[in-house]
Amino acid sequence: MAQTHRPQPRARSPREPNPTPSGNRDLMSVQVLYFGLIRNLVGAAEEVLTLPPRATVRQLFDLLAHKYGAAFRDALFTAEGTLLANAIVLLDGKNILYANGLDTEIGPESSAHILLTMTAIGGG
Repeated sequence: MAQTHRPQPRARSPREPNPTPSGNRDLMSVQVLYFGLIRNLVGAAEEVLTLPPRATVRQLFDLLAHKYGAAFRDALFTAEGTLLANAIVLLDGKNILYANGLDTEIGPESSAHILLTMTAIGGG
């Protein structure tokens, strides 16, 4: 009897999201890139996260705050929950402030750029 060769499953790329335990195919992948001071806080330049369909930027930040803790939230948000002036968030290259802000919907295969600049403390 002839043996058939079965190909081995390919290794998962580090940029691919982890499969979900439920195997839910309705989830979407979002690439998050970190720039400036926020990169030091999270300890990475980028990561890929899995979100439910029609998730918003607010839901993405809730997930990131849960992952990275209060330091992440405090670095980007005021006590009232609005973005700090030195926090810039781009979704697919467009500033979310010119869309629906934190309630901007994230599309499948979107890319979010999070930039935290230093606060200006003086001028001249």
